[in-house]
Amino acid sequence: MKNNYHYLLCLGFGLFSLATTAQIDQLTLTYNWDDPNIIGTSFYDNKYNEVWGFVQGGQEYAVIGSTEGVHFFNMDDLESGEIEAAFVQGTAVGGNLIHRDYHDYQGYLYTVADENQNASNVSTLQIIDLSGLPQSTQIVYQSSDLVERAHNIFIDTLSGTLYAMGVRANSTFYSLRIFSLANPEQPTLLTSLPNANLNLPYVHDGYIENGIGYFNCGGAGLYVVDFTEPENPVLLGTLTSYQDQGYNHSGWVHGTEPVYYLADENHGLRIKVVDVSDYTDMDVVNYFDAETDYPEESIPHNMIVLDDYLYVSYYFEGVQVYDISDAYNPVRVAEYDTYPIVDFTDDYNGNWGVYPFPGSKRIIASDMRNGLFVFEPYEPSTSSTNLSQDIQAKVYPMPFESTFHVRLDQAINNDIQCELYDLTGKLLHREVQSTGSFDIIPPSNLKAGSYLLRLYNDEINITTKVIK
Repeated sequence: MKNNYHYLLCLGFGLFSLATTAQIDQLTLTYNWDDPNIIGTSFYDNKYNEVWGFVQGGQEYAVIGSTEGVHFFNMDDLESGEIEAAFVQGTAVGGNLIHRDYHDYQGYLYTVADENQNASNVSTLQIIDLSGLPQSTQIVYQSSDLVERAHNIFIDTLSGTLYAMGVRANSTFYSLRIFSLANPEQPTLLTSLPNANLNLPYVHDGYIENGIGYFNCGGAGLYVVDFTEPENPVLLGTLTSYQDQGYNHSGWVHGTEPVYYLADENHGLRIKVVDVSDYTDMDVVNYFDAETDYPEESIPHNMIVLDDYLYVSYYFEGVQVYDISDAYNPVRVAEYDTYPIVDFTDDYNGNWGVYPFPGSKRIIASDMRNGLFVFEPYEPSTSSTNLSQDIQAKVYPMPFESTFHVRLDQAINNDIQCELYDLTGKLLHREVQSTGSFDIIPPSNLKAGSYLLRLYNDEINITTKVIK
């Protein structure tokens, strides 16, 4: 988040003043993985894309996609220094590979990509057997017969049905292809759209539960379709015109109320609260955003609901968490900026996706340049310390040589998370301090230049510039 974000350099030290007017908790980072050897794309220089999570053998695993393939992480091994539990190379790889997407079902991970660069480097549907984790994985299906490329997939676990969206297969483009997973290792095609029963436009993403699909169709808007009989789909309703309309990108259904949260992937557009109690008369009833100082640049990307919280990945504002116990009035309660740079020279950068584990409630996120982020479960703060006071931090000397000192002008009750970033948003150093006065020793290979220091807990959220 870029709220109250500015620089003030004077008298040989950096001074940053933050007046907090509302309590927004900071998610606690426990792990960050980034492989410097992975190449970025020629489009946005992003190395990473979607993130996902699953449970295998009672153990939670995180998944992140890169230009090289699929990376698996055993969530219980992260703090012990283990890097990857497994890696599966994609069938399409390299600097043109922007998108990957995942969903798991009955001990298998299904993965697609949305680029196929040439005849020898073609995207396929890959099915990965997870039963050998944590020692190994096994590819049990890898073919372009059903899917050459797809933008997204979603599995309706209640019916064992896979929906591939924005698909190319057999040199033909489809808005949607639907497969039975009765045999999880050998999908069978049920139908492709558009067909004689439904002229469904291009589908970018979707959410499907018990045969009811909510499809984000880009400029065409939101389509809701009944696929109880996949070969005979029934259009239940559309939302093709609404305020703050842009590229209808993604969304998720509230767990208990007839509400659909909808994100348009455009600069400056808010997330919509859509009343879907009547599919023939769907309506946007509320709006919310990341409450940034740069609303005209803000872009929501992907989202997911778990219990009473909506987790949203914003490109430039990072992970945003909203309390949706009142489904129609989301309240922003927590955040973590994986790309803490005020730099809008690229249209797309920063946080790509987010996933909360239903069991442990731990949260994972993917940043396009900075890799995998793992956070502790979110718990609402009960502290109101310093919520209406100015907190100032002195950071000196500037420029520093090998060490700099931090001093807060007020007492701090809880541990302080300290993070150092370069100006591309890459996390370089992280440590925890228990007092309001301490030294920080950055990595010894740090080059001369400007960096960002972030200090935060449930009492403070300070970002300031430091110079070596």
